[in-house]
Amino acid sequence: MGYEYENKIQRLYDAAIGQITSTGEEWKKICQMMGQLYRYEFSNILMVYMQKPEASLVADYDTWKRVGRYVQRGSKGIAIFSSRALEPQVRYV
Repeated sequence: MGYEYENKIQRLYDAAIGQITSTGEEWKKICQMMGQLYRYEFSNILMVYMQKPEASLVADYDTWKRVGRYVQRGSKGIAIFSSRALEPQVRYV
């Protein structure tokens, strides 16, 4: 993945930290999302929140397909980080 793209994702993450700590209302919204997306790491919840704050369920394409749901053609994915234990890479859900 290109350096410029990874830098853009890092800026998005940094902006998320600033935004959710700016007001109590923003913090409440991120806490609600954490309750809905409890299986995701905090960093990924921030990424989802900044790109699609109304999201309530997220999964990758193969997971949606496995549970009998379909992704609408032309839909944009939400960038999140794959495992933090390994070299952080971006994947889409």
